[in-house]
Amino acid sequence: ETRRLIIEPARDQLSYLPEAETAILELTSGHPYYTQLLCYEIFNELQFQNRDQVTAADVKQATEKALVTGTGGFGWLWEGLSPAERLVASLLAEAVSESSNPIVTETQLSAAFEKHRIYRRGLELTEAPNQLINLDVIERQGPTSYRFVVEIIRRWIYKTCPVAQEREQNLFLLNDRAAAEFVKGQSANNPLEAMRHYREALAANPNHTPAQLALAETLLEQNQLDEAIEAYKVAYWLDEVKAKAGLEKVKTLQSLLQRRSTKF
Repeated sequence: ETRRLIIEPARDQLSYLPEAETAILELTSGHPYYTQLLCYEIFNELQFQNRDQVTAADVKQATEKALVTGTGGFGWLWEGLSPAERLVASLLAEAVSESSNPIVTETQLSAAFEKHRIYRRGLELTEAPNQLINLDVIERQGPTSYRFVVEIIRRWIYKTCPVAQEREQNLFLLNDRAAAEFVKGQSANNPLEAMRHYREALAANPNHTPAQLALAETLLEQNQLDEAIEAYKVAYWLDEVKAKAGLEKVKTLQSLLQRRSTKF
């Protein structure tokens, strides 16, 4: 059936070498939409070049164009994923590109979380691989490994939705309760109430950087320097740029107080 999708639409105008057919199958896994998308780009390119024999090199060139022209279809799939699913999908896509191996182990996935400074806690992130399996985005390869069902989807994710971008956009959206608690903390009537809400937000989503920073800043305002330092250290691990100034400030204050205490 997939071979028919490849050959029949342009049978009188193009002939596919076996290597080209194999390359298309490896990229699309026989998915009709992505097969047709890729073959459409191949047809256009060879018509432009006035050629009629499709090689593996032609498939490779057409793939780069399909990643752009097929954004509507790829984007439709992406919009249907939750923030946690998007984040995990981008981590998996990057892991494949870095290892040149289509299979990603749980160990590699955990290392990717660590590399990008993301706490792999909470139901949303721990269950995201299973949800991606249910959506036929990835599939299991043994008990502790994953593989993308359609390779061209993985390539689009890697190219269009890099981890840094998805991290910035989705980390604080992982859990609705965390978002609600953070808002409550921002509008709280007193520091103790605010800190309670920030801690509730972080219990629901330990990757909620705004809540972590707000907790650290409130602790500093309350002169709870030791706790403020620890809170800023966590915030710094999540986001060095946003937390650096606060961490340096509280360390300076603590050092100054220690010197004064020693002096007197």
